[in-house]
Amino acid sequence: MEDFQAHRAPIDQMNLLGCESHPDISPTDDRYTLKLFVPMSRVALPLSTALTAND
Repeated sequence: MEDFQAHRAPIDQMNLLGCESHPDISPTDDRYTLKLFVPMSRVALPLSTALTAND
């Protein structure tokens, strides 16, 4: 894994400021997943802008 990371450029970068993380643990499957919910914008927009139609 470290060899792969050392020789490959990142696919994408995102700002994790304000993101929410939710662990998903499954001991029976021997699995641990971390789900990240990343905000789409750094600027807080009023709800009315999300509900208006795009012209």
